[in-house]
Amino acid sequence: QVLEANSIARSIFQERQNDPPYMPHLSLVYGDFTEEEKVTDMIPNIKRKLEDLVVETSTSLKDKTDDNENKANEKEENHKSFTIDTIEIWSTQGDVADWYLVERIPLKG
Repeated sequence: QVLEANSIARSIFQERQNDPPYMPHLSLVYGDFTEEEKVTDMIPNIKRKLEDLVVETSTSLKDKTDDNENKANEKEENHKSFTIDTIEIWSTQGDVADWYLVERIPLKG
């Protein structure tokens, strides 16, 4: 569905038709950061937080009993998730300072 939405958007925004193939992603940080800031601070910090999440989830799943019902209940309790209720479409032409919100689309479901 995301790839289809990108295809439709490319047909609407003529200036985006020749962009490289779209790769779905989640942008975590925007800004002008030096390579040193990225390498010494930001990347290790994000990596550490992701590793902590994986270890926490892995440990909670490993400690489960063999009782299938109990496992399902505990897995549900330890599952980390978030809800997305809106998609924002941004024009990202030019410098970050020139970017602007094109439209905010509420999701229903």
